Amino acid sequence: MDRGANGISRDKLTTILIFLSLWISSTGHGEEMIGEIHPPMPAGYELNDLGVFPDEDPDSGLVHTLSHVSSPKGDFVWLNRRQDQPGQDSKWRIVGSMAVPPLTGDRVLVFLLCLIDGSHDPEVIAIVDYDADSQMLTSHAAWRADRRGQRFTMISPRGVTCVNESHGL
Repeated sequence: MDRGANGISRDKLTTILIFLSLWISSTGHGEEMIGEIHPPMPAGYELNDLGVFPDEDPDSGLVHTLSHVSSPKGDFVWLNRRQDQPGQDSKWRIVGSMAVPPLTGDRVLVFLLCLIDGSHDPEVIAIVDYDADSQMLTSHAAWRADRRGQRFTMISPRGVTCVNESHGL
């Protein structure tokens, strides 16, 4: 285990720094977007990635998605809840918002493809080091998209791995 001069492991230090950056920027989590309905995307926001929770039935009418968006204020993950009726054009209400720490080096954001201790958990969002040769990627920071509570909570990255969906392509 790689430890710095202060005896703290590199992974623990990374987690502490990510937590501090979120705490320091607590006024910039995008809460002002909660309640907004899209599409169209709000002015100044660009959609980077979108995924539907695989354990929800689209015909039930209650479906959630996660959106990774960029804006001049930074990147965010939105927890969205379907607002339309089945058969209509999709409309989504933002019910939760989380600021994404700046991604440096080969670090990427992964959601809907993560496992905790080997069990798939679609509510887990993680920052991982991208490695084209690895099928599974190890997490450095992780959060839970709590659909019932309509919020994000930081969780321990210990035991969190994510599928590298581009492995083998």
